[in-house]
Amino acid sequence: MDARLIALDAATGQPCDDFGDQGTVRLDVGVGRVQEGQYGVTSPPAVVGDVVVVGSSIGDNRRLDMEHGAVRGFDARTGRELWSFDPIPRSPADPEYQHWSKEAAATTGAGNAWAPISADTSMGLVFVPTGSAAPDFFAGLRPGDNRYTNSVVALDAKTGKVRWSFQVVHHDLWDFDVGSQPSLITVPRDGREVPAVAVATKMGHIFILDRATGAPLFPVEERPVPASDVPGEQASPTQPFPVLPKPLFPAPLERSDVWGVTPGEKKACLAEFDRMRSGPLFTPPSLQGTVMYPGYAGGTTWGGMSWSPQQHLLVTNLIRIPLWVKLEQRAPAIAAATRSGPRSG
Repeated sequence: MDARLIALDAATGQPCDDFGDQGTVRLDVGVGRVQEGQYGVTSPPAVVGDVVVVGSSIGDNRRLDMEHGAVRGFDARTGRELWSFDPIPRSPADPEYQHWSKEAAATTGAGNAWAPISADTSMGLVFVPTGSAAPDFFAGLRPGDNRYTNSVVALDAKTGKVRWSFQVVHHDLWDFDVGSQPSLITVPRDGREVPAVAVATKMGHIFILDRATGAPLFPVEERPVPASDVPGEQASPTQPFPVLPKPLFPAPLERSDVWGVTPGEKKACLAEFDRMRSGPLFTPPSLQGTVMYPGYAGGTTWGGMSWSPQQHLLVTNLIRIPLWVKLEQRAPAIAAATRSGPRSG
């Protein structure tokens, strides 16, 4: 949690003196301006051959130019950094740079991989689940789809080069990180087993992708979603929906779903519901307040999925928690200081 990568001798449990600095590599170096206590690691590294691949966990909603969510590969013997991949493309030479504004690509932070990374050692690939760019619920300062964030990105384990990427949410306004480990499975096609990656999401969507190319193995449709009514925000007009597997949340939260243990509690909950904007999945945050269902802690998160190769069966938990989010307007001076300074939001 305090951003260290430590190598121990398996036989003795003692630090490996020839790894990093007496057995330790500091991970909070070279990732932008780090705010104390806000940058760490919450998932184990992935190991492919002689390369140790590490993501990061970054505290949310503090400022726009937060720490970089770099995914890095280190030499397993020496601790030397071999490569670094930033989920926010900083260079116009990157093919996904076009999905960002020039200013946002230069200043936006986060997009980090805090959930577990998967690895296919035979293909020499790691499959990285990425989170949302900063900040979570207002993206007026980062127009575009914000590609590489909210995605699964396949990286060459030796070089860190992108082989392919697939985005599950465009221009995220809901903190819909890919919050679980991509599952390596196979899908029967034309008498053979096709290596695949199953991506479970907080929205209750499951995307099944070809492991070598990232192409969906079942249809994915771009469907219209509600627009934002927040000044300065331009929500994506469409979002990707898998046709198969069917969504785990088939319907939005309705007024008739509201309940309480007592009649008084139900009345109070209905009053809260009626006060806020509500609608289908991907209804944007608002100044009025928006009901989110599923919420950013919903769907399949952290725990991920289990896979039975004998039955071709995926098993997952499902979190049915509605949440709400309300945007507040800020004084221009405070907003400017938050954008460029270290103070918390």
